[in-house]
Amino acid sequence: MEEAVEMTREAGLEKLREALDLTERMLAEARRDNWERVQWLENRRHFILRRCFDVAGVLPSPEAVHELLHRIMEVDRKVASRVTQARDETVAVLQALNQGRNATRAYREVEG
Repeated sequence: MEEAVEMTREAGLEKLREALDLTERMLAEARRDNWERVQWLENRRHFILRRCFDVAGVLPSPEAVHELLHRIMEVDRKVASRVTQARDETVAVLQALNQGRNATRAYREVEG
């Protein structure tokens, strides 16, 4: 029985390690501006995290869980920062395009 409990605990930690790996891959893809892949990885990570503690009453070591969750959150903050940066870059490009259209429209009205 004890061996089965230990295997279940290790399985929970393995799922957390997999979630950390997915989070690190999300960051790598975010740095490449591969947002579809980031979304796919995030969906997969969500699925994995929901199943980390499926067995009631059998939890991995709190210290190990804390460490892995802390690392996941740390990398996740970097992903969120890159998302914000990409959004701001996109807004700036769209604003520049809009200003260019407005300038062209004004020029045509004056020339017209």
